[in-house]
Amino acid sequence: MAPREDGMMLQSRAEPAAFFDALAEMHARAAASVGGTVDRMLSLAGYSIRLSFAGPGLVDALWPALSHLETSACRPPDFTILMGDSASTGTAMPHAPWRPEDHREAGEIRGYCGQGFFTVYQFHSDLLTMLDETRATAVYWARNRSTLHVGERAAPLRALLNKWAAGIGWVLAHGGAVGTDDGAVLLAGPGGSGKSNTSLACAAQGMRYLSDDYCLLSPDPSPTVHSVYATGKLFPHDVAHLPYYDQARHSHRPPDSDKLLIQLPEWRDGARPLMMPLRAILLPCVTGLRNTSIEESSPAAALRALAPSTIILSPSTGGENLQRLGRLVRSLPCLALKLGTERMQIPHVIKHWLNGQKS
Repeated sequence: MAPREDGMMLQSRAEPAAFFDALAEMHARAAASVGGTVDRMLSLAGYSIRLSFAGPGLVDALWPALSHLETSACRPPDFTILMGDSASTGTAMPHAPWRPEDHREAGEIRGYCGQGFFTVYQFHSDLLTMLDETRATAVYWARNRSTLHVGERAAPLRALLNKWAAGIGWVLAHGGAVGTDDGAVLLAGPGGSGKSNTSLACAAQGMRYLSDDYCLLSPDPSPTVHSVYATGKLFPHDVAHLPYYDQARHSHRPPDSDKLLIQLPEWRDGARPLMMPLRAILLPCVTGLRNTSIEESSPAAALRALAPSTIILSPSTGGENLQRLGRLVRSLPCLALKLGTERMQIPHVIKHWLNGQKS
């Protein structure tokens, strides 16, 4: 996307509004050129979201991660996302009205974030997202579906859903979540700490699976975790320890990734929960020891594990998300999950802890 080269500065809401109108018109033209829209309705944490794809170009790439949220509800959507790509529709993006120096952290565009707008451009995927909060409508547009990174296919719409969640007092958090009838635990930590292996091992042992990487948290009035994506990621060598995830049936390895992208089979049968009460925050770490154990940790350690990778999703919502995460870690037990080499032992340790929390 070529930015403008002049020295004009944004003076009011008018310029982002005009650009958003141009994007909405682009979506309408693109849909008309390919025979109309492919619409999908989602129910996320009680809210109705309409995805309106301009033709089928992005459906196969992005829909599998969100398909477990599909609903047949006929009420008007609370939020609409207009989606598509230039390659499959033959419709070019409008010329970007901002300058090169307006690109900020996490792809946010200076002058187009604020006054009811939120705009992100991701260079590595050639992907533009723009939200107009007043209209409760967003545009999500890729140059070509082939440029979408595996992270976007596994967890699409992250920046947009993070901004939307912040508007209703919630947080799209970087963390896994699994549970039992007794409630769920949030798995928090940096990449490589064992979140994905732990959450997918738990799912393989019949525990309830909500996430391995990103989930929606509502801290108030009581902490709750909501599922957003029906996917997971594993290194190929980890499948040997989790044979439940048959590579031929449940996963594939995108060409731009060193991990397998897992499509959780149980989602297709509607057997997984969409929301659960949170009972604790677990901080996984690999020990090299045989046995897994759970030990006391602290709210400060939990916040250090959750905050950096959550806040980096969107600096513009970072302050309010940090406050919400602070309330969350102070309201729940914060525990270290010392991961042993006997991976199938891990789910039993977590289940045993949850079972012990019954009142």
